[in-house]
Amino acid sequence: MSKHDNKVIMFPGMQAHLIKKGLLALETNNYNEAIDSFQLLLDVDPAHYDAGYGCLLAYLKAGRTDDVLELGQVLIQNQPSAEGKVVSIIISALSEANRWSEAITWINSALRNEALSDEERMQMQQILTNAEWMEQQSDVQVDREELPEELQKRLCYGSEEEKIGAFQQIKEYSVAASVPVLETVLADDEQSPVLKTMMLLYLKDEGWGEQVAVSKDTQMLSFVPSELKGFVDYENEKEAKVIQLLEHTVLNESPQIYETATQLWEYLKLSKYPFALPAYHVHTYAAALHFEAMVYAGMAHSDQLQTIAITYRADVDELEEVVEVLRAHHQTN
Repeated sequence: MSKHDNKVIMFPGMQAHLIKKGLLALETNNYNEAIDSFQLLLDVDPAHYDAGYGCLLAYLKAGRTDDVLELGQVLIQNQPSAEGKVVSIIISALSEANRWSEAITWINSALRNEALSDEERMQMQQILTNAEWMEQQSDVQVDREELPEELQKRLCYGSEEEKIGAFQQIKEYSVAASVPVLETVLADDEQSPVLKTMMLLYLKDEGWGEQVAVSKDTQMLSFVPSELKGFVDYENEKEAKVIQLLEHTVLNESPQIYETATQLWEYLKLSKYPFALPAYHVHTYAAALHFEAMVYAGMAHSDQLQTIAITYRADVDELEEVVEVLRAHHQTN
């Protein structure tokens, strides 16, 4: 029994206060404080989805993988329609911990849920393929010191699918052997920014402590991979505010639009990491994501942009710029 059982009275407005307090703690990286706020509400109402999901995110960011699994199971039981969203968080936690076998089990379970949208199902299938490959490689110890020329050519000049396949093969070699060709790709502005993100995260996981030059969107900067933030923590303060705006504005009205908007946000982050996102207002980002999600759903019409700008209190000209940023990154990756 929780230590809070029978000791908390929810006065009017207390639930909203605890949710707001927990979200603010998340935004400022005070994960234990966030957990305490959400858990206080869960002790009174175990089925409160917003508190449960907030607590799940806090557990993820705090690295409490087993707590993510336990709470995730409860959330899915209470709200089966949210399984795709919850399992995505669970998979992130298991991936960080290299627990690929468990990740595969969760993905297969989610795929049996008929409530998954076609888009969620496709994403789950892609994640499953990667998780299965990672599981196969987890026990392989290979220390080859020279990359085959054919493999390097596929990474640099192949189709996008060939490049990703070549990159996965390169992981079988020592990091020192693979870094020269990875540096070539990272510095080439014509290469996929998402592929570059995958490479940087790989080098970070391997603890590569020397600078590498990275080019994205005509910007060139040098980074030490081992010192980079993890992807979960990248732009997390801005992300928390953007997601909060989307939740308040569109989640209840249209969960599918909300899901598409959050996926577009994730894709933008994949394209830009580890560079700072363009310095637009969070209200403008949320509005642009909402609008583009409606475009994807075939629901946007000519005056919708103006309407959404008013809803989010966003500047229309800036909103149009952010929409173009989203489209440019989606179309070129």
